[in-house]
Amino acid sequence: MKIYLEAGSGFKTGKDVYGNEIVGSADSAETVKFCAEFLAAQPEISEQKIEIVQTKNAITLLESMHPEDILISVHLDFYRDSAGVGLRGFYRSTRKHNSEKCKALAITVTKGLRDHIDMYYHGVFNEQRDKHSELEPVVATRALAALISVGFKEEFKNKVTESQVHKNIATGIGKGLIRYLNASR
Repeated sequence: MKIYLEAGSGFKTGKDVYGNEIVGSADSAETVKFCAEFLAAQPEISEQKIEIVQTKNAITLLESMHPEDILISVHLDFYRDSAGVGLRGFYRSTRKHNSEKCKALAITVTKGLRDHIDMYYHGVFNEQRDKHSELEPVVATRALAALISVGFKEEFKNKVTESQVHKNIATGIGKGLIRYLNASR
C-alpha cells in the first residue's frame, strides 16, 4: 500500500461551491513534506510497511496507483471574504464501487484536520459540485482519493509562508489519515 501526497496548486481563482470568491493560492509543497515526515514517524505506517510518495503532479503517477492506495491532494487557497475561510474536502463519486470509501476518507481527514487546527468545517463535496480541473487526479485515479482545501482570508498570504502554519496543517492531515487507517482495519 502507498499513500500519495500531492502538493496541489490550489484553485487559484474562481468561486467555490458556495459562490465565495477565490483570489489566489499558496504552494503546499512544504505542507506535504511535513505531512510525509509526520506519517513516517507513526507506528501505524511503519508496522504496515506503507510507502509515502510525495508529488507535485499526481496525474503523472495515476498508472502506478492501485485501488488499495490512498491519494490526498492538499490545496491552500485565499478568499476575498471571510465566508470562504475554512476546511473543505472533495471526493470522487463517479465510481460507485468505492465512492463511499472516498467520501469517508475525505470526511475523516478533513475532520482530523479541523480537530487539530480548529478552523470552520464547510463539509465535503463530490466532484460534481465543483468542476475545477484541480480535482482531475481525484476523479481519474483508481486509488481512494480526496482533495483537502484549506481556505484563508486574503490578508493571511504573508503568514502562510511561515513553517509553523504548514506543520500545523500537515499534522492535522496526518492525524486524519491515521484515524482513517485505524478505522478501516
